[in-house]
Amino acid sequence: MSIRTVVTVVAAGAAASMALGEFVPFLTSVSAEFRLSLTAAGLLSSAITLVAGLTCLPLGLWVDRRPLRGFFVAGLVALGVAGLAATLADGPGVLFGSRAVQAAGYALVMITGPGLLARLLKGRSRQTALALWGLCIPSGLALAGALGGATMGWRAEVAVVATITVLLAVPAATLPPDAPPTHE
Repeated sequence: MSIRTVVTVVAAGAAASMALGEFVPFLTSVSAEFRLSLTAAGLLSSAITLVAGLTCLPLGLWVDRRPLRGFFVAGLVALGVAGLAATLADGPGVLFGSRAVQAAGYALVMITGPGLLARLLKGRSRQTALALWGLCIPSGLALAGALGGATMGWRAEVAVVATITVLLAVPAATLPPDAPPTHE
């Protein structure tokens, strides 16, 4: 088993999943700062899961016939850069726009991560890695909640999550190249 491959892909999936919960501890303060209704604050918090739910199936079918590593890295970079842009938001438009880009990046990471593991690993290593992939979302949500209690406001939390995500794009870019499966 390539430990480096497993650690890189699973850590990146967990970091991407931190974006799911990064606003949750701060919904009240974000709502007050941007004068958002409860509905708008809920949409801000759930935008990533909404976009992922609507796009993951067609996106998965589309990327299935392509090399995945580049999409995986692009998703991490999009998540991180959009998160950093969100920290500079001075109005709800920038905040929601950056969240939409984060959602696209998240969908890319979640669709391509298990595919990368399946393409780069064989046998029991593949089975173990895919089992570990299942920890990404719950661990990311738990880390985001814990980080919310340790940071000084939503901008700090979003900046930390974005930085971690961008930093994980570096080792992800050095993963071995993968080849799409041959289909009849």
